[in-house]
Amino acid sequence: MYWPLPFCGQSDPPSVNVEQGPCMKFGINFFPSFRPSDSSTADYYQQCITLAECADRLGFHSVKTVEHSFYDYGGHSPNPSVFLSALAVRTQRIRVMTGAVIPAFHHPAHLAGDLSMLDNMSRGRLDAGFGRAFLPKEFEVFGVPMAESRARFEEAIGMIKQLWTEDRVQARGQFWHLDDVHLMPRPFQQPHPPIWIAAISSEESFTYAARNGFNVMIVPYAGKPGTLQEYVKMYRKMWADSGHAPGTEQVQMSQFCCISPSRDQAHEGFERIMKRYLETFAEAVQSWEGKTSDQYPGYDKMVANILSMTPQKTPAINSESCFQVRAAATPTNYLNIYFHPWEFTDLRDFNRFGFPGYVSKNSGIQMYDRLDNLIIWMKKKNYHFHSTRDLIDKIKS
Repeated sequence: MYWPLPFCGQSDPPSVNVEQGPCMKFGINFFPSFRPSDSSTADYYQQCITLAECADRLGFHSVKTVEHSFYDYGGHSPNPSVFLSALAVRTQRIRVMTGAVIPAFHHPAHLAGDLSMLDNMSRGRLDAGFGRAFLPKEFEVFGVPMAESRARFEEAIGMIKQLWTEDRVQARGQFWHLDDVHLMPRPFQQPHPPIWIAAISSEESFTYAARNGFNVMIVPYAGKPGTLQEYVKMYRKMWADSGHAPGTEQVQMSQFCCISPSRDQAHEGFERIMKRYLETFAEAVQSWEGKTSDQYPGYDKMVANILSMTPQKTPAINSESCFQVRAAATPTNYLNIYFHPWEFTDLRDFNRFGFPGYVSKNSGIQMYDRLDNLIIWMKKKNYHFHSTRDLIDKIKS
């Protein structure tokens, strides 16, 4: 996980106004999937702290990490609250997000207290993301039947929300009981930190989140883009139908990204990182062999889909899948494309222009061809086209 970011060494990075109104926000998702031969765990944590400090200065919105155990796939992050506490005390503005903690593996009162403590340590910067887990080995080790996954998930979140918002809680559930419990410490954010639900390929997760007024975290590469797009549309409609203010819901996507000084270096780095990720994922999902669960419909296909990936086939670099999900995830459903005139100039004459290859590549007639291909593809998808002048005239009228 080597991610060089500009300005990280500068004491005075560019000022960024992160509260300019509705816009797409960007964050960093720390998902450890490496071997001991790649890095030590201690070095990985230090690198994450350095990146979080840099992201905080540059105006990124959030940092997030996962909860997994026992595998190189995510196993270096068994306790997101501990990890994010370290980031919280080294940053000033950026939000810290559990993406996600697993309620089925923890007592609700214990988890509510951990997250409330993190909310206070960060002075109200916590986004609390919850997930159901999906690796059979984790359920086996923690002694939790996979058949109880959703019931435990929903019961625990309900109790956690009660503990955050009520002074003394009396609750009797199927799995846990709370008898006159007063949570300490109380959350810094009132009435409670924002709640997010991890949703991948289960319609029930989107439905549960919408009805309860929870935001959703999605992973586009783990499902079919068209299906995921429909789930997001359904989620937005059900959100409004359930009495929540339309447009206040939030949808977060996690995508792979590799930033390097040149395009070739970025591709090389992306392939290396993706290869390791897919290797560790393949090892982790071996615990699914010979198992099925009605709690996880379609997960056999999801696992097979990810196992069939190569770095070249990963949807993170597939324009169609990214655009479909992006259109569903933005409330306005607008894609605004604008160009500078020089972008259509052939810049490959180095003696004349002096541009490096990563700037001049695909310039001139190649730029025209690429734009033509994009428009042809979008027309096939029945997208509508307007110019900026059309938009201005519409506003004036």
